[in-house]
Amino acid sequence: MIKVWITILRPFNVLITGTAVFIGALLTGSITPLSKIILAMVSAAFICAGGNVENDYFDVEIDRINKPYRPIPSGRIKRKHALLFSIILTIIGLAIAIFITSKALLLAICAVILLLAYNAYLKKNVGLIGNMAVSITATLSIVYGGVAVGRIEGILFPAFFAFLFHLGREIIKDIEDISGDRMAKSCSIPSHYSLEKSYYIGFIPLFLLLVITPLPYFLNMYNLFYLLVVIPLVDLLLLFSFLFFRKKLDSINLHKLSNILKLGMVFGLFSLIIG
Repeated sequence: MIKVWITILRPFNVLITGTAVFIGALLTGSITPLSKIILAMVSAAFICAGGNVENDYFDVEIDRINKPYRPIPSGRIKRKHALLFSIILTIIGLAIAIFITSKALLLAICAVILLLAYNAYLKKNVGLIGNMAVSITATLSIVYGGVAVGRIEGILFPAFFAFLFHLGREIIKDIEDISGDRMAKSCSIPSHYSLEKSYYIGFIPLFLLLVITPLPYFLNMYNLFYLLVVIPLVDLLLLFSFLFFRKKLDSINLHKLSNILKLGMVFGLFSLIIG
């Protein structure tokens, strides 16, 4: 029974969110006060978990088609219980933010509002804007780390880097979920365009990312180690993925691509750290 409640949290995503907060602080050049960073990591993890459960609550009809094994459509968790769980997790996350800084609390509130807007309305009704909203929310975890230590210099490029990665991946995930989205009359990009055209649209922010990743090195923002990691493990990975999967737009291959892009994010964060 406990396992299903952990599953609905999407623990890997929660872990990435908490780690991104720490990396955000690290990229400012300071990890003090460490207590504030730890509070921010825990706060962001709870808000992320609450948002994930909230997403399952609102997406239940779509998940009945795309992911019937998820806790709510499979009947292992009642929808009303999931909503209550989401509210509790979110409140805990916001309560912890009170003990960081007032700016951190404001940022946490903005994240919660964006998540609710995305899950309840934007995802199904506004398509690309919904993709952008959830991408901004994911990016805020890096900014949260900077706010926790009272510094945001040094994290603007990493935040933009993360935004582009998330935006491309969100559109690719929409292609993967096209069956349920069409049944639910969602306004996602693949609902209006062919799968192939949607695929190319999804790679626009990723190709923009590919173009700008070398710039911080040439602008003396990051060292050679950054470049030696980001080119083979991010840029070439994106290029290979685009070429390999463009004629394989079934749900299985799109799921693989989504996971590869998630791995690319990890490599990207690593390149920023060592740079």
